[in-house]
Amino acid sequence: KTQSALYRIRYVGRDSQPRAAVDDFTQTCREFAAEARALRRQLESQLGQQLDPPALDAVWQQLGNDDPWIRYAARNVLEQQAPDTWLQRALTETDRLRSLNALMALARTRLPEHVPAILRRLHAIDMTGARPSERLSLAYLYVLCLQTSEALDDEQKAKLQTRLLGLYPDTEYLVNQRLSEALAQLNAAEMVPPTIELLTTTTDQREQMHFLFVLRHMTQGWTPELRQRYFQVLAQAEHYLGGQGMPGFRSKIREEALASLTDAERAQYEPLLRAHQLADEVAVSRREVVRKWTLDEVLAELDKIDSRGDVQRGAELFAAASCVQCHRVGGRGTLVGPDLTAASSRYSRRDLLESIVLPSKVIAENYRSLQIVTTDGKTYTGRPALGGDYRSPILRLTTDPTRPFHITEIPKREIEVQRTSPTSWMPEGLLDTLQAAEIHDLLTYIEARGVLK
Repeated sequence: KTQSALYRIRYVGRDSQPRAAVDDFTQTCREFAAEARALRRQLESQLGQQLDPPALDAVWQQLGNDDPWIRYAARNVLEQQAPDTWLQRALTETDRLRSLNALMALARTRLPEHVPAILRRLHAIDMTGARPSERLSLAYLYVLCLQTSEALDDEQKAKLQTRLLGLYPDTEYLVNQRLSEALAQLNAAEMVPPTIELLTTTTDQREQMHFLFVLRHMTQGWTPELRQRYFQVLAQAEHYLGGQGMPGFRSKIREEALASLTDAERAQYEPLLRAHQLADEVAVSRREVVRKWTLDEVLAELDKIDSRGDVQRGAELFAAASCVQCHRVGGRGTLVGPDLTAASSRYSRRDLLESIVLPSKVIAENYRSLQIVTTDGKTYTGRPALGGDYRSPILRLTTDPTRPFHITEIPKREIEVQRTSPTSWMPEGLLDTLQAAEIHDLLTYIEARGVLK
């Protein structure tokens, strides 16, 4: 158990002054909200029912409601009706908002035979003065059509590409996200320059990651200058913050982007990526063991130190003691193990030291390893790999914490024994190469949340 605690604080006295009366405006807002909720619930009560024409007409009118939740409820009801009862109405609706939502319902039926008619209607919708939500709906509809029917003829593709390029880029990222997906699927060369501009002008990591992703397979529309800008941002992506899946996703983008290059282009741009690899973070210096520390010994030695720790030296030791291979502090490191940035706000020094000196004493459930024994007598210890499907006949296991994306695949039918490992992936003795003063510096760095002062 740690020395952290959770407190619940509430006031139990009387109000110091009477509560203010509700004014007319607030009362009107409450009544409006109550009516909107009642309408949404009434629509939702019709889910799963086949409606008669008057009831269907009432639902249809709500496709143009200003409240998005009411529109979504109406669209969900419409999707569950037989398409032949409302198909023509969806293709001839003149109100833009109702038209987009009706076409969305039709596209979500995922019937390929409807795609040509949907595309013709989408091309005809005038988007002058359209709200961002309407532009997003239009862009998403085009993506749905491409996902539903990939067998478009050359004329259909040309018209679609012209329409999309006329809308791209938008002022809203979410709209650009969908438009760039559709244009990349069409391999539209003209989308590369504006997408590179979006990639290099945004400071949002999420947006940059998306544009890196959609451009990775593009083979047309490039100039040497555009390629250079793309790979410069891709190299900088090494410093992006993210969860456990980020390194693998980033690596996949890099791998597929390089695969789209000629040999000459690869020789030119691959060094840009290697230059940004955090080799110094991974290469751990070999240090001699200075003492086999126990928890009581290290606590006693730290009590004798009355000086402030050296954060800069602690940062260096964070790599030297192998911490950086599995943990992150302040954006530096990886996430094989827990992120330690806020650890000092939840745990005392004793708690932190105990988890380092005795890593197997308490293992958080989401960091426990499995021990697998197969029918042919082989034994594996590791953690289930990210992105696995429990329904798969193959168990994908990560067996090396220093290579978290090196996967061992084990057919489930060959597993004889599967049990939770009592041993942590984190090895013992990580502090044994450090002097007491260095341990003090390392803890100071963690307590500073990686901020170098």
